[in-house]
Order: sequence, then structure tokens, then C-alpha cells
Amino acid sequence: MTNAKHIAEGELVVVATPGAVVPAGAELEADGGQGFEVAPKPVGGEKSEAMLCDGVMLSWQGGANGVLVKLKAEDGHAVGGRPPVNKPRKE
Repeated sequence: MTNAKHIAEGELVVVATPGAVVPAGAELEADGGQGFEVAPKPVGGEKSEAMLCDGVMLSWQGGANGVLVKLKAEDGHAVGGRPPVNKPRKE
């Protein structure tokens, strides 16, 4: 369940699960960096177990802040797989 807009059931999105550090590749704030570790916590009165990612969280060049990353299975992306290192380009 999510309160995110512009997402429909069945779409393939990038999710950071507990223990993941975002932005990707960042050092934790406690170590002098700008990253934080995803952990279960209440969001909007509901328990949140993970975080939907935007391009900034994935450290993509040209990644937009707040724009949910959606991937396409026909491009080889699968549930449980790693997100691409770079922002997919439209051909």
C-alpha cells in the first residue's frame, strides 16, 4: 500500500527496503555523508516497511526529485532485481 500518486497496481517501481542507504552510494550522515538508512517507521499514520525511490535516491544523472522511478519488464527489469545504475534512456 502507498499514498503515492501516479502509480497503479502492477507497475514495476524501485523500492528501498530496510537497511538500504539512500541516496545510493552515499555515506551515512553519522559517518559524515548525506545518506540515511531506510528503516520501518510510521508515515501518514501507517507503518511503512520501505521507500519508493525517485531518480535522486538512485543517484542518477538527470534523476528528478519526487518523480517515482518506473521500470519496464520488457527492458529486462524484474521484481526483486537491482535497479539500473544509470537512468534508462528513451530510444
